[in-house]
Amino acid sequence: MRIALSTGPSDAGVRFLRQLGLRNVVSGMPAPDGGVVDYESIMRRRDVFEAAGLQWEVVENLPANLYPRCMAGLPGRDEELERVCRTIENFARAGIRVVQYTWMLLGTMRTQANRQGRGGARYPRFDMAEAQRAPRDALYGKNRE
Repeated sequence: MRIALSTGPSDAGVRFLRQLGLRNVVSGMPAPDGGVVDYESIMRRRDVFEAAGLQWEVVENLPANLYPRCMAGLPGRDEELERVCRTIENFARAGIRVVQYTWMLLGTMRTQANRQGRGGARYPRFDMAEAQRAPRDALYGKNRE
């Protein structure tokens, strides 16, 4: 079994994983303008993690804005799917074997910003009655942090 934590390539994020004694990292990539996450960008991020003694094994969610037409079954979905396939091939070429994706047309709905719970942990909140009073806010996150 491997234990990993999600972080970006920031010094603080990498340092935190190392302080926890972790060796594996989960990280996403920003959506590129051209619709394909290129191999060189992937390698630059992987190099940051490897320089800190971490192994990047999982991509946490391809940016959903790479394939909105695919999710909705709209014209242009085949072109988006081709770009997603090229992105997945680039991750495979870089040695990253797991690529997650998001298939939620509405995203994550919340009615309040993250709240503090036990031990200072933050967690999201969704209240249906509140969402019915202000559905646009719940959908687009007016109250998010």
